[in-house]
Amino acid sequence: MLSHFYSSIITLLREHITNNTYEASHIPLDANDLALMRLGQHAAIFRAIRARRPDAAFRAMHAHIAFVGKQFSQG
Repeated sequence: MLSHFYSSIITLLREHITNNTYEASHIPLDANDLALMRLGQHAAIFRAIRARRPDAAFRAMHAHIAFVGKQFSQG
C-alpha cells in the first residue's frame, strides 16, 4: 500500500514540476540551464536527507524554493 502511495506522489510531483517548468519559461535564461540548476538543487536536497542532515536539507530546500519563487515573480 505504501509503495502505491509513493508511486502516486512521485507521479504528481513530476507533473507539477513539468507544468511549473513550462510556466517559468519566460525567463531569459535557457530552459536547459534552468533545468540543470534545479536538478543540482534537488540533488543537494536529496544528499542532505540521505546523510540525515536536517539543517542542510532545510537550507537546500529553502534555497530551492527561493530560486523557483524568483522565476515566477519575474516577468
